[in-house]
Amino acid sequence: MAQATFEFTSDVTVIDAVREFVKEQADARGFEEEDVYSLQLAVVEAVTNVIVHAYEGEVGHPIWLEAETDEAGLTFVLRDQGRQFDIVAHPDPD
Repeated sequence: MAQATFEFTSDVTVIDAVREFVKEQADARGFEEEDVYSLQLAVVEAVTNVIVHAYEGEVGHPIWLEAETDEAGLTFVLRDQGRQFDIVAHPDPD
C-alpha cells in the first residue's frame, strides 16, 4: 500500500495547499480532471469542517491528511485532535 501524508495546522489559508496535495495524489494515479475536482471538493469540505467545527475556528491545531492507495483505489483519511461531533446532542434534520 502506497501512502503519502500532508501535515498542516487549522488555518483556512492552507486550503490551496490541501487542493494541491489532493491533485498531486490523484494525478499520480491517473485520475481524470473531473474526478480530481470532485476529490478536491470533498476533501476541502472535510478539512473546512474540521477547522470550523472541531477546532472552532482556532488557528494552529494539527491536522493530518493521508492518501492511501491499494487494490481498491485511492482513499483520503483525515485525522485531527479536535472536538468530536456529538450526534446525540443535535436534533434530527428536517
